[in-house]
Amino acid sequence: VVCSMSPVGDKFRNRCRKFPALTNCSQINWFFAWPEQALVSVAARFLADVEMESPELRAACAAHMAFVHESVGAAGLRYLTQERRNVYTTPKSFLELIALYKLQLGKERSNIDLLRVRLSDGLVKLRDAQSQVADMQVQLKEESVVVEAKKKETDELLEQVGK
Repeated sequence: VVCSMSPVGDKFRNRCRKFPALTNCSQINWFFAWPEQALVSVAARFLADVEMESPELRAACAAHMAFVHESVGAAGLRYLTQERRNVYTTPKSFLELIALYKLQLGKERSNIDLLRVRLSDGLVKLRDAQSQVADMQVQLKEESVVVEAKKKETDELLEQVGK
């Protein structure tokens, strides 16, 4: 019979207290941290379906994820020495890191696409407004000639009425 439990949180400790046979009459295999190459390999496999500019960028992203996971483990050890509380970094937390990255990347890409559409729509409206202003300036020049002629006629009429 195989019973698998995560050591994260109080559930494991409480179960061991309630059911001491779990630890007294069984063998416990503790899983140790994955080596960096395994982390990089897993991250590269899960990032294979993510669209990136180049394979080098994907490899660098996978290496960075492995570095972050290992640095969190090192920070957890420092936290243990300072606060006497364990912080576990498990393979599940590494997989959750990858899933969170993919989710955030998708959100940011959709946000950028939305901003790109808004920018192109704004540019179209600016071009339309520019052409309308150019048409209005031509119309203004044509009508200013008519206004000058009417003004001249009105001035002449005022001179005749004033006499």
